[in-house]
Amino acid sequence: MPTGHAIHIGLNSVDPDQYDGWDGQLNAPENDLQEMEDLTTDAGFGKKDILKGEAATRENVRNAIASAAQSLESDDLLVISYSGHGTRVPDLNGDERRDGKDDAWCLYDGLLFDDELEYHWYLFEKDVRIILISDSCHSGTMSRDSVLPRSFGNFVDLKVPRIMPTSVARRTIRESREKYTEIQLAAASAIETVRAEKGIDRPQCAVRLLAACMESQLAFEVGANGVFTEAIMQAWDEGKFRGSYQSFYRLVTALTPRYQTPQHRVDWNRLPAFDQQNPFQI
Repeated sequence: MPTGHAIHIGLNSVDPDQYDGWDGQLNAPENDLQEMEDLTTDAGFGKKDILKGEAATRENVRNAIASAAQSLESDDLLVISYSGHGTRVPDLNGDERRDGKDDAWCLYDGLLFDDELEYHWYLFEKDVRIILISDSCHSGTMSRDSVLPRSFGNFVDLKVPRIMPTSVARRTIRESREKYTEIQLAAASAIETVRAEKGIDRPQCAVRLLAACMESQLAFEVGANGVFTEAIMQAWDEGKFRGSYQSFYRLVTALTPRYQTPQHRVDWNRLPAFDQQNPFQI
């Protein structure tokens, strides 16, 4: 029988000492974490790692994913949910030829780059199923008019973007350029090493990204939750939803206000059976 493992990450603020004085204060990410924890509990996940607030560090997130890679086997399911600030910063290792930018999560003690997540996918066994949920700005590559979800009401004018300001991102990279250059170069080197060791040219797991918005867009929170997380919870409907991931994504999109466009994609190893399963089905 397949097993389910979840890693939930949410932080309402970051360490200002690591972001040139910016604390990134938000209201809802830790509420989102609780919503996603409840969802995976209801779905029967046996193991959950909760990385909340100050515990949502680079080391803890990387270690949690690496530990899951060691324990999960073919057809097991891993859900990684992130709620917090996202950003796009200059590519420091030369691997982003398209636009020269890297996507990153703002963890408590520093940025975690998409390059680093890609490295971790190489650690998983063939046919492990992974769902990556990113309720953050610029999340469309981190792997219409609509009805507002149930709790938004008259809060639309109070929506808050989950983005590190461009000026803060610039200063953060400038002040820690050597550190972040080393991190990106190390990730690229680690990918080459694991490719050689395993004799593969791409990860063998299936990574399904459910992202709050397009790469060029902002993601917002309104009231107690992120717009995207709220739409997921409404679509999930306490486990009553029945249908494929694509139909689930269409419903989530219909429940999301038009100022952000959720994204759905599968990277690396596409598994047709995974496509047709009910969302979060172990």
